[in-house]
Amino acid sequence: MEALWRHVFDQLKVSPKEHPILLTEPPLNPYENRIKTADIFFEKFGAPKIFFQQQAVLSLYARGMTTGLVLDCGDGVTHCSPVFEGFSINNAVQRIDLGGRDVTKNLQLLLRRSGYVFHTTSEFEIVKKIKEMQCYVSPHGEVEQKYGQKEDKNVSAYHLPDGQIIQ
Repeated sequence: MEALWRHVFDQLKVSPKEHPILLTEPPLNPYENRIKTADIFFEKFGAPKIFFQQQAVLSLYARGMTTGLVLDCGDGVTHCSPVFEGFSINNAVQRIDLGGRDVTKNLQLLLRRSGYVFHTTSEFEIVKKIKEMQCYVSPHGEVEQKYGQKEDKNVSAYHLPDGQIIQ
C-alpha cells in the first residue's frame, strides 16, 4: 500500500508533509489496520494529521445527512450500515458476501444461455460494461420476471467488439 500511496502523491504532485490526510475505511475495519496505516503516514510520509472515517458516514455527509441506513454494494461484498448522528453503529452492521461481481457472473450466465459466450478476463470486462451500461434495478422485478417485460423504450442494443448485437 505504501507504494500505491507514494504513486498517488507523485501523480498529484503534492507532498504529504504539507497536507492533512483523510482516509476512508470499510465497516468493521480492524483497529490494527488503522494503527499500521497511521504509522506509515506519520513515519514514512511525514503527514501532519490523519483522519479515518467509515465510508457509510461519509456517504451520508455527501447527501447532507448525519443519520441514515447506508447500503454499500462493492465488487465482492455488501454492507448495510446504520449511522446515527455521524457515528456508525458497528454492532448493527450487516455484511453479506455478495456484490457487483456476482451480478456480473449472473449476467454472464444469462448471456451464455442466450448463445453469447464470454470466457476470458477481457470478455468478463465486456459483460461488466454491459451490466453497467444496460442493466438497472427494477422496482417491480417480480412482476417483470413473472409476466415478461413489455416493450420498453429504455431497452437498447449493445454492440459487441466482434460486431454481434445483444438486444
